[in-house]
Amino acid sequence: MATRESDIVYETGVCWVKRDRNSYTVFRIGVTHSTSDSAYKKNADGLSIAKSRCDYLTKRAAAQPPLKGARRKSMTAAQLRDKLACKIFGGKACR
Repeated sequence: MATRESDIVYETGVCWVKRDRNSYTVFRIGVTHSTSDSAYKKNADGLSIAKSRCDYLTKRAAAQPPLKGARRKSMTAAQLRDKLACKIFGGKACR
């Protein structure tokens, strides 16, 4: 079943809540697709719990340390070019 934008009742950068026919489903956002995490009864309490679960997943993702070897700050194209030139040519390119 296709999801319409009107079916999304809550969203953060990490997850979103979908209004299904008889439940609220929390989905985790992935690189190519979203994966369902949990589902709750379709009433006011169920929506509240689904939003809380989504907020919890967002806070948990923010608290995780960066991946080993991941860059801590991004480089501009010029900085990357200069770094590669230094590795390839050495000498004057490294100044």
